[in-house]
This record gives sequence, C-alpha cells and structure tokens, in this order.
Amino acid sequence: LEMELRNVFGEKQGVDSNRQQAWSMWRDNTIYRFIATTTAIVALVTVTEIAADVVPTCAPDWGKCGGKGFEGAQGVCCNSRQYCKRENDYYSECVPKPLQSFPPAPPSAWCGDGTRANIAFGDSVSPLDIALIWRYATHGLTGAHTAGGNISCVAAVTVALGECGHPADSAWRSIHDKVCTKGASGAGGLWQVTSQDGSDEHLAGCSDGFDYCCNARLAYAHATSQGGATAVPKDYCGLDGCENRDCCGVLLTPVSKSPWNDPRVDQDRKPGAQIPDCSLTENSWYRGSRFNLSSVTAAQEPCWFGPFSIAGGGVGRPFFASFWGWGGFLQHYTDSKAGECDISPQGNAESCDRGKYAGLPTYSELAVAACRAAEPEAPPTPPPGAPPPPNGPKVCTSISPTVDDSWCQSNCENQPPFCPETVCTCHVQPSQE
Repeated sequence: LEMELRNVFGEKQGVDSNRQQAWSMWRDNTIYRFIATTTAIVALVTVTEIAADVVPTCAPDWGKCGGKGFEGAQGVCCNSRQYCKRENDYYSECVPKPLQSFPPAPPSAWCGDGTRANIAFGDSVSPLDIALIWRYATHGLTGAHTAGGNISCVAAVTVALGECGHPADSAWRSIHDKVCTKGASGAGGLWQVTSQDGSDEHLAGCSDGFDYCCNARLAYAHATSQGGATAVPKDYCGLDGCENRDCCGVLLTPVSKSPWNDPRVDQDRKPGAQIPDCSLTENSWYRGSRFNLSSVTAAQEPCWFGPFSIAGGGVGRPFFASFWGWGGFLQHYTDSKAGECDISPQGNAESCDRGKYAGLPTYSELAVAACRAAEPEAPPTPPPGAPPPPNGPKVCTSISPTVDDSWCQSNCENQPPFCPETVCTCHVQPSQE
C-alpha cells in the first residue's frame, strides 16, 4: 500500500531532495495506519480518504495537481513559480516553470536596458533615487507575485530602506536625503540579495549586485525564483523548532515588552489558507480578532509585499518551503525610522520611546512619497481662455551634480520625455518674432 501511496502522491525513485520533501510532507500528515498480522498488512483507510484529508488549497512544490481520479483542482493550483505539468492521463505534478531571461527594460536615461546604471548615482542614494531605479530597471517585468515597475514601487523602496546599509549622517527627513550606501550594502546591494544564484542572474540578465539597476533586477528575479507559495502549509506553527506548535509563542515589542502577537490567532492559520498581500492599512491575519494589536502592521507574516515574500523567518516566525522570502517582520520594513528606530520584535527601539525620531517619516511613508514623485505626471490642462503657451525653443539645464546640461536638453526633449524635476529644470525661451 505504501508503494501505491507513493505513486499517488508523486514519489519516484531517484528524485531530488525537493521531491523527497514533498513526499515526506504527505506521508507525515496522512491518517493511514497499518495493522501488521502474520499474513498481511491491512490498511484501515483508503487512498481516496487520505487524499481528501490532506490535499490543501494548492498543491505543494512537486505535488500532484491533476490526472484521472484526482479530486483537487485540475491543473490550476500550483505555487506561482511552478506550473502543473501533465505526464500522462493519470498523473500531473507541479514543477518549476522554465527559466526564461527577462526582457530588457525600455531604454531610459537612468538604467539603460535595466542591467546597468547610465548615470553616476554616487556611493549613496535617496528614496527618490531608489524609486526611479526600481521603476526603470524592472519596468515590464512579470513572473513574481506582482509586476515590476510602478505597481510594486512602494514595496520595493520600503524593503530597500529596511535592507540597505545606512550612512551615519543622513537626515532621513525627505525623499532627497541620501539614506543607503553602496559600500555598507555590499554585493547583496540595496535589496540584500545575499543568496543570489545562477537562476537569478539568468533571469535578470546581469550579475553585478553593486550596480544599482542590476541589483533591482536581481531582487525581482530572486523574488520570482525563490518566492512562490500561495497557501499556508500543514502544521505551520510547528515548523522551525517552535515549541508546543504555537508559532514560537508570544513575541514582545522592544522596551515596552508589550505583546506583539497572539499565538491563538496564529494557530488559526489553517492549512490551505491563502497567504494574503501585506497591507499598510489593515491586518488581514487579525481581521475580526479581539486581540488589540499595537500596530496595524504587526504580526502579518507570512504575506506578499509586492513581489517580495515577507516571511519573518529567523526572527520569531517559521520559514517554510516555497516561501523563504525576505527574513524580516513586515513592521521592521514599514514602521522603522532612520536606520535605528524599529518597533518590531527584531528591532532596537530604545530611541523610539525617547521620542528622538518622533518627527521623522517611516520607511513606508518615505516610499509612498518617493514613488509618487517618480511617477510621471500628465501635462496640466490650461484653463479656458488662457493665453497660448510660448512657442520658442525649450531650454533645459541641470540642477543636479549627476548630469550635465546636455543630458537634460537631450532627455527632456526626447519623445516620450524623461525630465525628472529633481535633476533638470526647463523653460521656454520667448520667440524672437
């Protein structure tokens, strides 16, 4: 019977460790047991009953997802980085999607084709710089949980501010302050893609983590190839060595030592429950709970923040297969300030309680403002009766040390124009007629 079960759930001879892990999950969580007699082994439940008991909302990596007699969703329920591959009439399984290199980004003055920076950003960058880098390096990319470019800008800038190395003397007051340094961030770059591998480089079309634009594409590639789970696994709260299957118990906020989560709510995350999108306005895991969270962004993990899988693993929340992600609490990324003030359990929040950073914006507030500023605006519509605009030549000059006047003149006059207001200023020279 065990051999028959292995066939049902996709176990084969000579498969890799991922497939073996998938079989172990099915095996350890089935309800079958055997009674040994002198003549036979008798199964007390049928294969059909086993399958009905353990099949989650979405099949795990390398899990069965279709075929004759399969009672789950036929061919539609693999993790986002996998697809349901038909092997024969009786068996289909979730396997990795073929890795195809991302297309080059549309040419831009900031990032060229996306794989390298075209202008000298310098050793430090601002939230606005990061927003522009992400917008132009990842424009048009798909494959991760959300697309690249503008749609995922806020998540990308927020995560970068939480991951990058910070200069000691930044003011952290505006989107123009230099808050991330290349040297302190290392080869992992602004997004700390420290486990970058050949798959990431193949997808991104580049490998230089020190280049800001390539680093953005590597981060998106890593989110595509490493993230993917869509549902909570069985026994989530018993993973990663948590005692008593309690999701590692009650976590405390720094300094105040007040409860940051409620294990009773964590234990309610049923196998197969959909992993939600992270939110800056409500806590989807605690919706309807009587537990009073100190912050709406507390205890949301696991969740999807744009293309990024925010797992919290290693700092009080279990990692699990297919959802390794960025190992920090969502609150660490969103609510931190100035590289020090972090009110999540992984943080060092002494300065927060003393009010030292009370007037400073959070990482997510900086990200929202930076992405809004990086979004190109449509030209304003002139009011009725307004005089026609001047018809002389447009003259553009640089107001930034990163580019010169000729760069501004060329790019601001391009179709479509690329003329960041923080870099160039333009005026129409009156006609000599």
